[in-house]
Amino acid sequence: MNRKLYQQLVQIYGSLDKVPDELQPFVKAVNTTYDQLEYENTLLTQSMDASFQELYKKNKQLDKESEQRNKVVDKLKRSLNALLSVNREEAPLIGLDEQDLDEVIEMVEDESQKVRQLEEQLLIIRKLMDQSTDSIQVADESGNFVFVNKEASRRMSYTIEKLLTMKVQDIELVFKDPGSWEAHIEELKSHDNVFKEGVNVRKDGSTFPVEVNAKYVKLGGRGYVIAVSRDISSRKKSEIRQQQLMDDLAWANKELTDFAYIVSHELKAPLRGIGTLADWLVEDYSAHLDDEGKEHLRLLQQRVVRLHNLIEGVLTYSRIGRKKKNISTFAVGSVIEEVKDILDLSPTVSEIIIDAPLPTIQNDRQRITQIFQNLISNAVKYKDKACVKININCLDKGDKYLFCVKDNGPGIEMRYHQKIFQIFQTLQGAENYESTGVGLTIVKKILESQKGDIWLESKMGEGTSFFFSIYKNIMHDE
Repeated sequence: MNRKLYQQLVQIYGSLDKVPDELQPFVKAVNTTYDQLEYENTLLTQSMDASFQELYKKNKQLDKESEQRNKVVDKLKRSLNALLSVNREEAPLIGLDEQDLDEVIEMVEDESQKVRQLEEQLLIIRKLMDQSTDSIQVADESGNFVFVNKEASRRMSYTIEKLLTMKVQDIELVFKDPGSWEAHIEELKSHDNVFKEGVNVRKDGSTFPVEVNAKYVKLGGRGYVIAVSRDISSRKKSEIRQQQLMDDLAWANKELTDFAYIVSHELKAPLRGIGTLADWLVEDYSAHLDDEGKEHLRLLQQRVVRLHNLIEGVLTYSRIGRKKKNISTFAVGSVIEEVKDILDLSPTVSEIIIDAPLPTIQNDRQRITQIFQNLISNAVKYKDKACVKININCLDKGDKYLFCVKDNGPGIEMRYHQKIFQIFQTLQGAENYESTGVGLTIVKKILESQKGDIWLESKMGEGTSFFFSIYKNIMHDE
């Protein structure tokens, strides 16, 4: 019973047992009307979901029930007004005076106002649900639909009235197998929400994929399944297209791998033979050659070395991102010392200065060595002073380290700041420098494979600073 109605009756009569028989139909009618609205409101509230609201009553039936409730309340109010016209001497027969009746009428008017407010809420929510671009459906535990919105009707090509005579199993292929719907109910009972993909069947027999967010609620001793489904046909097409692109990429990577193998085994072997023959000519016939012939042999040997380095650079570039990372913990300072040994740097030709303590990191040591080796060797290779000075610094940037390799070389013009990271691009001719144009491209690809970055700042005649960032935790980019 409505709490306010209960309190008013107890206040007037002392207990419900003392309510006059003449008022019992009135009390029962008001209480039934309010309880019905409370049930519908509870049903509506429990069918709410984070994305959409569910409603458990048929649209046309709700309108009829609303009209019937208004008629009941109007009849009750007319009956009470008639009671007020009874002679005061007759009032004790029903145990009410005019003040008591005024209070009851006021209470009925309050309840009537609540009825109208609930009806307005139901109407607003119903309209919102009908405007949804997702299909909203409510079914009982047997699978019978008890509510569907307009989008469900449009998508399935059935009228709302027809859908309300059907079951979920009639339109969803994943529930065609015996026991599948019952198993779904049990799964829903043990979870707050369940996301599933399914396949809906339209009236004409055509199908389309859907993603469904389902929830189980229980009201009045009955269980219901609330489902919000979304047509994912476009997403499925995109996934198929993405898979096709991935297959194409895998094929392209295989072609690159095959190409790298051919370069390694088919080109390097004859190249080594040419280099060997050039060395033999220098050793055996240098005394018989004039200066021009000796220069030609020198250039031949130089080109063989350059082509060998170019092949190695292409192979290294092709392996980045395909070769499994070999993660270890090491001090960056030890990498700098290793690079010095690899490049065989003379203190009279180059000076490496560590401006700040270098950290110990977890990464692929070989890749980090390649980065510093390329940046330092470029500084030495393109120096314009008797002794090149290279300053190395590191800053802690939270989840990243920011390194800087600065030289005192000739500098790089702004228009070339992006070009130098492109493969086979060099700022100087091969006749002046033994450059392959692959080194900085390798550095950039290594950093991109770890979601790092690289850029430079430079002033002509004052040198160049290369900045690059790497994550402290290499697993970040997995």
